[in-house]
Amino acid sequence: MSARSAMLLFGSAAAVALTGMSQVVAQTNQVGAATSSGMEEIVVTARRANERIQTVPIAITAFSQADLEKKQIHDISDLAREVPSLNVSLSQSDTNAGYAAGATLRGLPGTVVYFNDVPIGSTDYSQLNGILHSFSPGFLYDLDHLEVDKGPQGTLFGKNSIGGLIAYQSQRPTNTFEGYVQATFGDYGDREFEGAANIPIVQDKLAVRIAGQSQQRDGYTTDLQTGKDLDNRNYYSWRISVKLTPSDDFQDVFVYDGYWQDTNGSSNIARYVNPDLDLGGITVGQIYPNLSALLAQQQRNGARLTNGPSIPLIGKDYFYGLTNITTWDISENLTLKNIAAARVFKQLFAIDDSNVGLPLLTIGGPTNNTGWDDNSVQYTEEIQLQGKALGDKLSWVLGGFLEFDHPLGALNGEPTQYFGTVAYYYFHNSARSQAAFVHGIYDLSDYVDGLRFTGGYRYTWDYLSVQQSGTGGVNTIIRDPAGNPLNCSSPANYDRNCTNATNAHYSSFGWNVGLDDQITHDTLVYVRAGNAYRPGGVNSTLPAEFQQFKPEHVTDVELGVKSDWQLLDGHVRTNADIFHTDYKSIQVSQLVPVSTSSGPTVESATLNAASASLYGAEFEMTWTPLKSIEISPHASYIFAQYEKYPAEFGGTDSSKPPFGVPKWQYGVTGTYYLPVDEAWGTIAASLAYSWKGHQYVTFSPGEPANIIASSENLDLRVDWTNMFGQPLDLGAFVSNLTDNTHITGITALYTSIGFTSATYNAPRMFGFSLKYRFGGQDQPEEAQATYTAPPVVAPAPTVPKSYLVFFDFNRSDLSSRAAIIVDEAAKNATSTNVSKLEVTGHTDTVGSDAYNMRLSRRRAEAVAARLEQDGIAASEIEIVAKGKRDLLIPTADGVREPQNRRVQILYSGAANS
Repeated sequence: MSARSAMLLFGSAAAVALTGMSQVVAQTNQVGAATSSGMEEIVVTARRANERIQTVPIAITAFSQADLEKKQIHDISDLAREVPSLNVSLSQSDTNAGYAAGATLRGLPGTVVYFNDVPIGSTDYSQLNGILHSFSPGFLYDLDHLEVDKGPQGTLFGKNSIGGLIAYQSQRPTNTFEGYVQATFGDYGDREFEGAANIPIVQDKLAVRIAGQSQQRDGYTTDLQTGKDLDNRNYYSWRISVKLTPSDDFQDVFVYDGYWQDTNGSSNIARYVNPDLDLGGITVGQIYPNLSALLAQQQRNGARLTNGPSIPLIGKDYFYGLTNITTWDISENLTLKNIAAARVFKQLFAIDDSNVGLPLLTIGGPTNNTGWDDNSVQYTEEIQLQGKALGDKLSWVLGGFLEFDHPLGALNGEPTQYFGTVAYYYFHNSARSQAAFVHGIYDLSDYVDGLRFTGGYRYTWDYLSVQQSGTGGVNTIIRDPAGNPLNCSSPANYDRNCTNATNAHYSSFGWNVGLDDQITHDTLVYVRAGNAYRPGGVNSTLPAEFQQFKPEHVTDVELGVKSDWQLLDGHVRTNADIFHTDYKSIQVSQLVPVSTSSGPTVESATLNAASASLYGAEFEMTWTPLKSIEISPHASYIFAQYEKYPAEFGGTDSSKPPFGVPKWQYGVTGTYYLPVDEAWGTIAASLAYSWKGHQYVTFSPGEPANIIASSENLDLRVDWTNMFGQPLDLGAFVSNLTDNTHITGITALYTSIGFTSATYNAPRMFGFSLKYRFGGQDQPEEAQATYTAPPVVAPAPTVPKSYLVFFDFNRSDLSSRAAIIVDEAAKNATSTNVSKLEVTGHTDTVGSDAYNMRLSRRRAEAVAARLEQDGIAASEIEIVAKGKRDLLIPTADGVREPQNRRVQILYSGAANS
């Protein structure tokens, strides 16, 4: 299905929905939302504070748990379809690709993944388990929200990153008993179970939340040799969270989470072989005379059948983590926050990079199917001191970060086969990263209403220790620190003195500056610039001139606007930005020639090969032309060009785009709420389309497949929530509706080892889910009292008896619109001789009770001060503060309480109007 036909299909469906509807049941919008659009607000933590996404001067894409389900986002590769400029490579072994397989944002690698404020492993060369962890399914359940922050990050918190970060925030325990259970069934034998229970132990003091998810599903690729199904799923994931609040100014949240996966491994389908490749006097075809015949058979098999791996494939992971977040409100303007965590990563894998039926290149195998190939632990510690100064105009954060990664217990000797010759690697790598940072936001509203200045600075120190042992074999060399080959013995007589140990140290500064202006209550414009670095690393098996590579450096400038507005009587939200990035000392994986006792060969190396400039734009929109229709398009454009790319590193044309950077990505999700009786609940149908342009994977001359072609995807989902007024939700879904087949990653080894293979997307799948919710605030509304008409009297001037003044998240200053409302309230109070005004401040549930009470009082005091300026005597104003225990309006799941971020002005003796 082409992009054009899909867009026509979607447009036709929307036209039918617009013209064929005689009755409409509105999508529920929260009354009195902080934005005039009434759209859902997601509170994000991009600046390590809870802020409404539309007020944060950073390009952010965020999803509630409901969004993730509606858009069928189950892992990070699904996420890439919905986030502008996020790209994911899924090839198993991208030896000659520009970047290690992983996630890139705005064309930049090194994307850091956070779970509950803790970076998950390292996405740098010392350790890849962080990004592998985030690829796995089983983490996108029972979340408060998920956010993708773009551009250099690090002057505010955590780990340094050059392209951006992906942050998962799980639901934290609350003081309400509630939860849910959900079962999902589908084709390919899919069975999924999920649930959560929130249990208050001591009201307002101690609460526990337990959640979990599991999935068992057959694979969609068949191994013809054994009959096993590859690409299957079999995992269990769990979380236990405990929140302790011994006093109003102190809170401690502890989270234990874990994940277990045991699968048959994933498929890699051979596409090209080179039987004439010379391997030092003998060709690949001479070693394997039936190679060409096996490839021809594989091509006849297609993408869903494989000749079979030459070794039994294994995909086994065991991850778990302990996280403790402590928050202490030392005073009204000073908060201490500490984030401590330990995460363990255990992986056992066996990979065949061709699956053609011959051991052209395999990692792992039957000799190491017990124990762990990766068995490591990561410790992180982050401390922050947050405060306000200069009359609350300056908000500042001062902090430090430490991460230490090292092996945990014994590791397997990892067997690697090159054309049937087995060699062994033993690794013992450690890494430490430490940083200090400071960040501030200064309110310049005294000079220009709504204007703020942001500035931050960071300095990072990275230390790396790489120790590698091994046995000799084709393409396998262990060298001493001077780069000289060591005399390694056979596996039977393994000599542990055959070891290379290399240490490296890198450090650099980072900074961030910006200006943002809240032009109106619903429009934010901003400009920001940032600088960050990605540390270097070690090629431990290569000669001295190739053993270390240097850090990368990025300088980024971004201009953006976030706005809520009206179009054809419908609400519209548009977030857009343009950016420019200078990218220096790019780390590129290349094949370099080396000498061995068996003759000349090539080894994979990471080298600093190039510099580049990237220009781009990102756009996201949500439009509700009718209350029953929501349309959400998104798009990104990146023009990336090398400024230099030396010929000795595989390329001569600097105009070629960097690897793994599609120029265009776009998509649209349309949701239609069916016109059914409210007593039936709400029925919504969502259609999500996405398209991604082609991307380069190599410039090596002679590679027959150096580009991943463009691809598209279409998903359909129907949700029936609150079935017949009960806490039951029924969902039905179809992923990859058109059942297209496309390449998601390429292993380009044709010129070095004699083959090129590819990984493919999943086929069409369908299923349904049933969810039951219990506890919580789902109580029937009280019946309204019978209305009795008052006696007829002469009409009197209509004067409002109460006013609502709304505030931005975590703010107590009056916006220009709020000031107008307060002035109107004062004017009417004076003209009608009102003798008393009750001014009541409210907040939402984020933060401690003590903080919320102080915030609600500051809001009430700000309104009272304005009333006094308007001529109302202080003696006629009564100030009342209410915190999160005194919410007046309950809100829906997944939505914060913007309607409670307000001050209510009530005339003496007047009814609420």
